[in-house]
Amino acid sequence: MSFLDKLKLLWGRRSALIMLIIGVLLAMSPNFFNEFSNWDDDVYLTDNPLVKQLSWHSVFMLFTSFHSGLYKPLVLLSFALEYHFAGLDPFIYHFTNVLIHLVNCLLVFLIMERLTDKLAVVFGVALLFGIHPMHVESVAWVSERKDMLYSLFFLLAMQQYLRYRDLNSKWSYWVSVGAMLVSLTAKPMGVTFPIVLLLLDYHQGRKLDRELVLDKLPYIVLGGGFGLLAYFSVSSSHALVERYDFTFWDNICVGFYGLLLYLWRFFVPTGLSCLYPYPEKINEQLPFIYAWAPSFALMALTLLFYCFRKDRKSLFGLLFFLATVSLGLQWIPLAPSVAFDHYAYISYFGLFYILCDRLYALYQSGYFQAFERRRVYFLAVCLFLSVLLGTMSFYRSRVWRNPITLWTNVLDKYENATAYSNRGAYFMKKGEFARALYDFNQAIKVNPYMAEAYVNRGSVYSQYGQLDKAVAENKKALRLRPFMYQPDVNIAIIYARRGRYGEALSIFHTALEKNPMSPELYGNRASVYIQLKKYAAAEVELRKSLVLNPRSANAYANLANLMFTTSHFKEAAEYYAKAAELGTEFNAELYHNRGVSCVYSNNLQCALDSFSSALALDPGNLEILLKRATVETNMKMPTQALADYTYALRISTSSADAYVGRAFLYLGLEKPELAALDLQRAGELSPNSPVIAGGLGAAFFLLRQLPEAESAFSRTIALDPKNPQNYFNRARVYEFSGKYPKAMADLKKSLELAPKYDRALVMAAAISRKTGNYKAGLDYANKAVAMNDKNPMAYQERGLLLAKTSSCVAALPDLNKALSLDKSLKDASDQLAACKH
Repeated sequence: MSFLDKLKLLWGRRSALIMLIIGVLLAMSPNFFNEFSNWDDDVYLTDNPLVKQLSWHSVFMLFTSFHSGLYKPLVLLSFALEYHFAGLDPFIYHFTNVLIHLVNCLLVFLIMERLTDKLAVVFGVALLFGIHPMHVESVAWVSERKDMLYSLFFLLAMQQYLRYRDLNSKWSYWVSVGAMLVSLTAKPMGVTFPIVLLLLDYHQGRKLDRELVLDKLPYIVLGGGFGLLAYFSVSSSHALVERYDFTFWDNICVGFYGLLLYLWRFFVPTGLSCLYPYPEKINEQLPFIYAWAPSFALMALTLLFYCFRKDRKSLFGLLFFLATVSLGLQWIPLAPSVAFDHYAYISYFGLFYILCDRLYALYQSGYFQAFERRRVYFLAVCLFLSVLLGTMSFYRSRVWRNPITLWTNVLDKYENATAYSNRGAYFMKKGEFARALYDFNQAIKVNPYMAEAYVNRGSVYSQYGQLDKAVAENKKALRLRPFMYQPDVNIAIIYARRGRYGEALSIFHTALEKNPMSPELYGNRASVYIQLKKYAAAEVELRKSLVLNPRSANAYANLANLMFTTSHFKEAAEYYAKAAELGTEFNAELYHNRGVSCVYSNNLQCALDSFSSALALDPGNLEILLKRATVETNMKMPTQALADYTYALRISTSSADAYVGRAFLYLGLEKPELAALDLQRAGELSPNSPVIAGGLGAAFFLLRQLPEAESAFSRTIALDPKNPQNYFNRARVYEFSGKYPKAMADLKKSLELAPKYDRALVMAAAISRKTGNYKAGLDYANKAVAMNDKNPMAYQERGLLLAKTSSCVAALPDLNKALSLDKSLKDASDQLAACKH
């Protein structure tokens, strides 16, 4: 059995599909590791608020608005779904593009099965579609999800139309119509589909009759409608590239040059670039190759049509290529490039068909059939070329690794302002301002009329603090492109930094007129209102920002800060939590603010976590350390609190707050001697603090150093005579010392300042009972119960007084109530036992 006979045994539809899938995945595998580019990926995805939300309202917005001058809601919806589930992980978006490309290859396989019964041709077309280097751009460029999705449904519509023609399936016909409609919501290039259907009918030998025209009507209506929509959106959005030095005929020449470029790159896919700059005119004349491009193109097409005049398949392939590539030719300048690789994505299908069909016919010719060795060599050459194309695609995919590799690749071929500007923008994003400034200077040197380069250079000057230069650069950009809004934003931000808030607000208003759908602009305007202390207006602006982008972490963080500033701590805590959920990169200050907000919202665990996160970023921050220690104290975490207070005192031995905090912790741990030492040190640092004097009085009282306690509490009264607690504390010392008249005098003063102070009422009742003034005691006890019906001491005192003045029967309810609230009350327990006897 010969080698070819063995090969035939392995060859079949299943093996062809397996090889197709493996080949495509290997060729495109580097894309899984690529980053986002700054060549429209920011506009469509990373900086696009429309894709950072997913709700019925946001979907409605996508399908009822234009974006960047075109109607493409399906693309933005796909990004919104990915963002909802995966955020901005580049792998997910590249994986999706590769997956869609693979599905497109399989659809090409299915289409070819209906166009020919030769499996080798079917496989060859699908494989070339999957691994040709000119197709890398559509897959590697996340923003070209437009191409991926439009092609997916374009090819599906083709496949279903062929199925409808073969099986007379009305279901397939309407699926085809629906697929075309969906394709048009991804990219308006699908308007050529009715022409493609006519070409398919021609390929299948269908006669031109009434039915042929009628079954195209839905496609023609859709194509015409979306074509008008695209014309309207492009015209109204100022999306055209203004090339005042190019005449109408110059643009025709550029269009034909692009056609020649696509034909040449089909056979020789080298020197590829994401951008092919417009030529420089010399003495008002285009370079030779451009000026003669229409002649060369017409001669080439005439020759091809002559060669294919009797070959229906080749003529179909050529016309398919011309019909689908025509909208990508720059007859009207829509981009700063004479061609784009991605415009060849669908159109090369026709050329692949011609090539594979011709190669198969050559393989079947007598010259190759006469000798097996010739056929083996032929297949070996085909295999070599396939591997070569796949390898070229592999390395071309790596060029898209990040913006530096992408734009350096362009600059290796062309001295181009756009490439310099975009590479500089990436350097600026990375904080490499010197390299960024060099690139922006080069961009302006190459093209002094490039507004974006002036904007970017202005941003570098702003980073360097050269604000006058920054303003001047942005004003130059506005003179070149008055419809740009970013220069307005930059100027307004600089004015705000200089305190010229009125002018800043006015310019932000102008920017919003140009771009009313920008949530960042509302956020910027809110920051100015905050500086002006117009907090209500700032809140309105931030909420507008969140309407446009409900998943804006920065907007939630700014709104939380605003709520914190205006002491709306509960709302602040909620918004900080939302900002954290959405991935805000918190700094120590934000964590601190969230912690304080959580304290006021009585969410101590949240406060503890927030202060701990803040300290992880700023471990020497004394203020945050003390606040965490306070929270730990309240959460009954004395060991951790003690460690924080002690560490705080190592950071600053002159922190009175740290001594006070540790002292009160010692008091809670029943270590009054240590508390007294800390409070004495705190008193030396802050001698006029009533809190320190009061704490020292409490420590002395626990140590039963009553004269010192009395002196300390007297000092608190002198420092803060309006605080009822201070009089109550001294009254406790007097009461313990048996100085009842002095105690009653202090209690009356305390109650004068706070008539509802139930603890003072209870002590007054107790002293009245001890001094035999039962009537006054009952009066105080009744008031204490009325003020706080959860105070067991109030019920105990009233029960004890009732036992003295009335009977045990009258006292029992209060005594039982007191013990139900606090079983440790000895006086109530003893009196209850006495009453039972």
